Amino acid sequence: MVMKMLGRLFGTKNSREINRLKKISDRVNGFEPKFEAYSDLELKAVRAEFVNRLSAGETLKALLPEAFAVVREAGKRALGCGSSMFRWLARLRCMKAGSQR
Repeated sequence: MVMKMLGRLFGTKNSREINRLKKISDRVNGFEPKFEAYSDLELKAVRAEFVNRLSAGETLKALLPEAFAVVREAGKRALGCGSSMFRWLARLRCMKAGSQR
């Protein structure tokens, strides 16, 4: 009974994790218009920009939403279809699990 009330008040572990991932997902979606406007060559050049930013001290966590947006746009162009948000949330979760090992 008490646990159920606490779960409603603070959310379950799963609901908190989904909310955290949803925030990242929203940031990824925010980059979509920017990268849709890029040419194929500009999209390829973003990789070098990411490498420079990493070597300048920016964290991978900070680059993650933008990198996912680039990969998603490249996938849309190469495959002709976008990836569902569920798949992106699953990838984010897998990355978190991999970083904890």
